[in-house]
Amino acid sequence: MDLEKMYKLFPEQKDFIVWLEGVRWGNNLACPYCGANKGISRQAGENRKARLHCNNCKKSYSVTVDTAMQGSKMDLRKWVLTAHILNLNSDISYRKLSALTGVTAANTFTIAKKIRQALTDEDIFLKNILKNIEKM
Repeated sequence: MDLEKMYKLFPEQKDFIVWLEGVRWGNNLACPYCGANKGISRQAGENRKARLHCNNCKKSYSVTVDTAMQGSKMDLRKWVLTAHILNLNSDISYRKLSALTGVTAANTFTIAKKIRQALTDEDIFLKNILKNIEKM
């Protein structure tokens, strides 16, 4: 998987977010705060990241909540591509990783640190993403 292929598969970030939601929740969106899987709705608007709203606990969230990607302003396609490359080659230099993903060297260092920590912590969501990306 490379940046060009990622952008062909998911031309818009919102397409990728829908794919991530499928990896995380399958066909049953679930609230990460209260666990409800009924009464989940999409919030209107042109947000960078699609927001979901739980009518049970009244909280708003995105697919990245409680993950290593939470709070990141970077394009999630680049974030996951970085994780994919690191998963294949953990010894890659930040400069080379930056060139392959189109992410600045400083941001590459920051997210690589988060990715490595998430993989060390056995982050199930990230591992499922990587498993699904490898199949593409």
